[in-house]
Amino acid sequence: MMSEQISEIELLKRQNKNLTLLTEITKMINATLDIGKLLSAVMNAIKEIMNTEASSLLFYDETTDELVFKVALGDAGDQLSEKFRTKTSEGVIGWCARTKTSVIIDDVYKDERFNANFDRITGFRTKQVICAPLLFKGKLIGVIQGINCVEKEKFDEEDMKLFLKFADQAVLAVQNAIFFEKAIEEKKIQNEISAMKKMYDIFLRPFRGTISGIDIASETIPAREIGGEFYDVIQFDDKAVGFILGDIHQKGVPGAISASFMAGAAKAFAKTTGKSPLYLSRDIENFIIEKSDLFSDVSFFYALYTPTDKAVEFVNSGFAYPVLLRGGKSYYLKYNTHAFGSDTASKNIKAKKIRVQLASGDIFVVLTDGIINLRDENSSHFGLKRAMDVISSSKPDVEEILCRLKSETGSFIGKYGRKEDMTFICVKVL
Repeated sequence: MMSEQISEIELLKRQNKNLTLLTEITKMINATLDIGKLLSAVMNAIKEIMNTEASSLLFYDETTDELVFKVALGDAGDQLSEKFRTKTSEGVIGWCARTKTSVIIDDVYKDERFNANFDRITGFRTKQVICAPLLFKGKLIGVIQGINCVEKEKFDEEDMKLFLKFADQAVLAVQNAIFFEKAIEEKKIQNEISAMKKMYDIFLRPFRGTISGIDIASETIPAREIGGEFYDVIQFDDKAVGFILGDIHQKGVPGAISASFMAGAAKAFAKTTGKSPLYLSRDIENFIIEKSDLFSDVSFFYALYTPTDKAVEFVNSGFAYPVLLRGGKSYYLKYNTHAFGSDTASKNIKAKKIRVQLASGDIFVVLTDGIINLRDENSSHFGLKRAMDVISSSKPDVEEILCRLKSETGSFIGKYGRKEDMTFICVKVL
C-alpha cells in the first residue's frame, strides 16, 4: 500500500514537472525573438521530460521534399544540426513526414523503415524512437523525434500522449521561426532596397536646367522602387553637352546595381577618353563585352550637342527612340542599329554616328522602349505613334512635354500598372 502511494506521488510530481516545463515553453514561445534558443529549449524539454538520450527537430523543405535537421540534441547533435538532410522517402522520420503519422518503434534495427546511415555517420546507436509530425493547419512543416529511452526499456502510450503535447508546442515554435525568419529576411531586403534607392535617387534625380543655350528636362521612372535604366547630362569645358541614356533590361535591385555600374563607367569614359559619340559607344561596347558576366544586352544612347553650330551627333545602340519636334510636327530619327551584348563582336556590327542640324525652337526628345511598350488592360501598346502625337500636340516646352508624356502614359495603363522602366530626355534649342 505504501509503495503504491509513493508511486502515485512520484507520478504526480512528474506530471507537475512536465506541466511546469510545458507552461514555461509556452511563455517563451510568446515572448522570445531568439528562435535558435526557443527551438533548443523545446527540444531540451522533450529530451528531459521524455527522458531520452537524444532528440531532434527537422524542418520540411517543400522545394526539395527533404527534412533538414534544425535542432539535434545528444551525443551526435553537433554532427547533424543544420548539416544533414533526408528525403521523406527514407527512414522512420521520412515515413512519419510522408504519412503525417506519429509512431513508436521499440527496436529500430528490426523495422524496415529505419535508415541506419545516421548511426554509421555519427557512431551513435539508435535503439528506440518516438516520432511525430509537426502539422500546421494540416500542412507538414517538420518532424520531431526522441531517441532511446533512459531508465526504461521502451516508450509507451503515455509517453506518446505527452510527446504529442510537446509536438503542438513545437509547431508554434517552428511557425514562430518561419514567420520571424521571413520578417528578418524581408526587413533585410527592404533595407537593401532603401539603401540602393538612395543611391539610385542621387544619380537619377530629375534634371531641370538651362545650359549652353538649351533647356533640358530629364527623368527616369522605374517600374518598381528602383530599376535598370539610367541617364546623365554632362557639360564639357568647351560648353558642349553630352546626354547619356542606357537600359540594362533588368528590373529591381539587380537592374539598379548594373545600371549604376554602367552609368559610372559611361561618365568616366566620357570624361577620360573623349566626348565623341562614336568613340564613347565603342568604349562602352568593349566594356560590356569584357563584363559579359554582368551584362547580357544593353541599350545605350549617347548624344553630343555643340552650341557653336547647334548640331547634335548621336549613336543609338539598342532600343532608344529619338524624336525631333520642329514646327509643331514630330519626326522619328530612325537610326538605331543593335543592342550591345556579348555576341556583338562575333556579328561584326559597328555603331554608326548620326548628325542632325538643329535650329532655334527645335526640341530633341529621347524615349526608352519602356514607354513605347507600355500595355493597357487590353494588352494594347502605347506605341511610338501615340508618343509622337503627345509630343507634337504639347506646347513647345520641355517641361510641358515631359509632364504630358508622364500624364498620358499613366492614363493609358490605368490600374494595369507599369511593367517597364521609363526614361525621358527633352532638349530645346533656344
